[in-house]
Amino acid sequence: MARHANQKQKLLVLLRVLWEQSDDEHPMTVGELLAALERQGLKGERKSIYTDMEALRAFGIDVVNRRGKGGGWYLGERTFQLAELKLLVDAVQSSRFLTQRKSGELIRKLAVGGAEALFVSAEWPLPRREHWVTLLRARAIENQMYVVACNRCGVTGQEVFGGNSLIVAPDGTVLAQAGAEEDIICADLDPDFVRQTRDRIQVFRDRVPSLY
Repeated sequence: MARHANQKQKLLVLLRVLWEQSDDEHPMTVGELLAALERQGLKGERKSIYTDMEALRAFGIDVVNRRGKGGGWYLGERTFQLAELKLLVDAVQSSRFLTQRKSGELIRKLAVGGAEALFVSAEWPLPRREHWVTLLRARAIENQMYVVACNRCGVTGQEVFGGNSLIVAPDGTVLAQAGAEEDIICADLDPDFVRQTRDRIQVFRDRVPSLY
């Protein structure tokens, strides 16, 4: 019974790892899959990985094995492709009829689904500039994704806008930040760093959506 339970847990871990860390451009080798299992306190063998992948296929999961140099295992068909996830995240973030709480949870669901970057456009006023920076860093950390945020600058009537557009890494590090005036900023976004961050600190694993 214990062995059976352990096998089911191993399959779930492998599925989650493939979902979060693999795609057709980033297949995972058997060694990487074994290392991921070991980090979860589970043991596996090279031969058993092939059996596990066949078991996932039997459940209807589109697990693909690319052979040859640079090959490995990855999830093929997904509910959303990366470009679709990015579009959905942008739409949720900019929606005017969603509350901040609901918007945040929808973005979290998209992050769980594989989204790696959040793009934000806003009109935050200058007096709330520090709130703008703090909340964007928090959003990057809680979803373990890049945040690329563009804020309006200049003056309209009595309203002074804060600028300070910025790019934040999944660990909350500010990679680039503009001043209060119009500017262009840039930074490299590394999808592998998103996967590494999510693998190292697995916050999504502990979500219990049924409680809220």
